[in-house]
Amino acid sequence: MKTTTRVALIILCLTSNSSFSQNLSEDWKFQATGYVVEGFTTNNPDEYVWHEESNKSQGILINVLPADKIPIFVEQGNNYIAFNTFTSPSGGFEFIIGIDVNINDNGFYNIYNDEAAFAVVWNNSSNVFYSLGTYNLKVRIVEAMGTQYYREYDIRVIPSSDKLYKDNYGNTLRRWEGNNSGNNIPVVFSEGFDAYDTNPQQMYYYAASGLISCMRENGFDIFLLDNKYGTQDIRNNAAGFDGAVRYVSGLYGNNLVVAGGVSMGGMIARYAFAKAENEGNPLPAYTFISIDSPQQGAIISQTLQDYKKEATQGDAFAEHALNNDAAKQLLDYSTYDPGGAVHNAFYSELNSLNGNGYPHQTYNIGVSFSTDIPNPNTGTWLSITGESAPFPPEVVDFELTDEEKVAGSYLPADLTTTAPFIMRYYAWYWNFLIQPWNYPVITISRTQDPAYISYNSALDIVNGQSKFDIVIEPDQTTYHDILPQEIIDKILNELLFRSIFLQNQIVSTSKLYLGKKIYAGENVNQNIPSGNFVIGSGVEVGFTATEEIVLMDGFIAMENSVFIATIDENLLVSCNKDQGKDSMLDDYKSFITNNRELNQTNTMNTIQRLKINENHVIAINRVLTYPNPVNGKLNILFPIVENNSINIELCDMLGNTLFEQENCKNNHNFIDFSTFKPGLFLLKIEYKGNFVIKKIIKE
Repeated sequence: MKTTTRVALIILCLTSNSSFSQNLSEDWKFQATGYVVEGFTTNNPDEYVWHEESNKSQGILINVLPADKIPIFVEQGNNYIAFNTFTSPSGGFEFIIGIDVNINDNGFYNIYNDEAAFAVVWNNSSNVFYSLGTYNLKVRIVEAMGTQYYREYDIRVIPSSDKLYKDNYGNTLRRWEGNNSGNNIPVVFSEGFDAYDTNPQQMYYYAASGLISCMRENGFDIFLLDNKYGTQDIRNNAAGFDGAVRYVSGLYGNNLVVAGGVSMGGMIARYAFAKAENEGNPLPAYTFISIDSPQQGAIISQTLQDYKKEATQGDAFAEHALNNDAAKQLLDYSTYDPGGAVHNAFYSELNSLNGNGYPHQTYNIGVSFSTDIPNPNTGTWLSITGESAPFPPEVVDFELTDEEKVAGSYLPADLTTTAPFIMRYYAWYWNFLIQPWNYPVITISRTQDPAYISYNSALDIVNGQSKFDIVIEPDQTTYHDILPQEIIDKILNELLFRSIFLQNQIVSTSKLYLGKKIYAGENVNQNIPSGNFVIGSGVEVGFTATEEIVLMDGFIAMENSVFIATIDENLLVSCNKDQGKDSMLDDYKSFITNNRELNQTNTMNTIQRLKINENHVIAINRVLTYPNPVNGKLNILFPIVENNSINIELCDMLGNTLFEQENCKNNHNFIDFSTFKPGLFLLKIEYKGNFVIKKIIKE
């Protein structure tokens, strides 16, 4: 294989060190590759230095040696595609003299016709894939002897990112901005396991497009983190995650963020959170979210792993999928660490950090892609037929093991294609040069689905209890790489409306607290130092909750302050169009989470203001009832009364009066439901000739 001056220039075009590269992209990533780049970063978060790139264009490297039909993820109007034959970072097979492309079967046209090269940049690919959606791309490669070979790809176009950031190790953050620019909440998600660094941020955006689109519509900026070395020790990538979260927080005036990850990314995030708190330097985040992550390990059967190890022995590329630090740490059984020493040491350390392996100063959300129903599949789930070298002509069947039949999200289908099994370096070379289409190596038939991330692992359930503050699961089990549609609203509303505990602080500037449940008083949460929650004189404070507001002893509003409490379940967001609500109400776009400053113009002037004239809370802007549903006492709070002018009446659905009180003297009243049968009740409140009717449920 020879290398000419011209080919060397093409290679320079694909590196960030050349001026020509900067004219195209600052971020070239493989989405199909023919070699492995191994490396490592530091486990010291302070050594990660981030900066914004001036050019956010997406560079896509497609190695044409593999014959697999794979999806390629591109940004709308923001991409350059480079076809190549790299077998190392600096060289490949120099035989491409022509490339023709065919989009959606509309005929081939030429994009390259010149001397032999091993890398060709398609400069106007953005102009071809100009709209969101999926395109079919057929590629015809003409090699130096004139023979034509074909490749085929599904091009999936996502919205263009708004910013690109890099650190000194090559990790990247891509930012997609929400619709409330200047007042959005940043969210940092880490990618999962990526053996060959071929899963870019754009792939994760596409996979979670329903959730990400809805989050952007509701005031979140999305940062997706790509780890340069996805198979290195999780501790190192956790340090990189730590640095990324602190950098993003700094971009937003050191405000708190939401941070977490999907799959292994949830492990990376959890380790970073727990270690930071353990060392007395918590991450600047108020919520940690783990999305179908192996918090107790991942499952790939021993028989399948052992077979792959034997069949690919001596091929470093094929072995790399399992023979790496991260795989050994995550897998319950690893064929390259059969005794489990690496796995056990990692989880033992993780679970010891910060008391229980979790941050305690954040709201921790655990998401599973499965239900708690055991896997109903049984018997043979995978058959592999060897048709030619390097595999013998035989059929090997794999039975579902007991471990694979537990409740859990299913192993992604693409993990049991030819990709993990064939002798990649050897087979790709002959695959390309001998056959225009796929050269048969093995045939794989998958008929059942094994569990991959168990339900207990995703939610970290120990002795029947999850270590997360809140858990989210779908109605039906799905694959590990498919986000269940029905949990999107649940995730979004947990991020928007978390439970808030307020104590041991004096509020001296106007604020609005927005949450699912809001508790305020002297000792509402044992993890916070006890002390009164005080609204200072002349200060306006609002509580808006989707479920309940609980005011306990130690809640004090000073004279001339303003307090507004609102229960409004209509604030809950739905991303499903048929539910009639696409995004948050405009009046609540500028809300405060975790003591964010109040935007009075956008928020407080939409709510009735009531002054407090005594040193205790007696004012709300509408009738407040809690809890609902109720088992015991129902609390009823209403605005300041004049001349005992409020009457209360509780009726059943037949119109029978069960409770009645006229001329209420207090603003806080109770009805004892303990003696009532479960059912639906109507609470009627009369105030100065006006009536309010509320539905109350007795469980």
